Amino acid sequence: MILLVVDTQKGCFNEELYMFERVKENIKKLIAIARENHVE
Repeated sequence: MILLVVDTQKGCFNEELYMFERVKENIKKLIAIARENHVE
């Protein structure tokens, strides 16, 4: 499994994006799952 998260910095990734909160929370969950499985 590979998880690639591309540029979620504040300047490029902000509240104006469609479904921002849901996307942000999903990214956080995916990162946590990847770390739990020693995939970084």
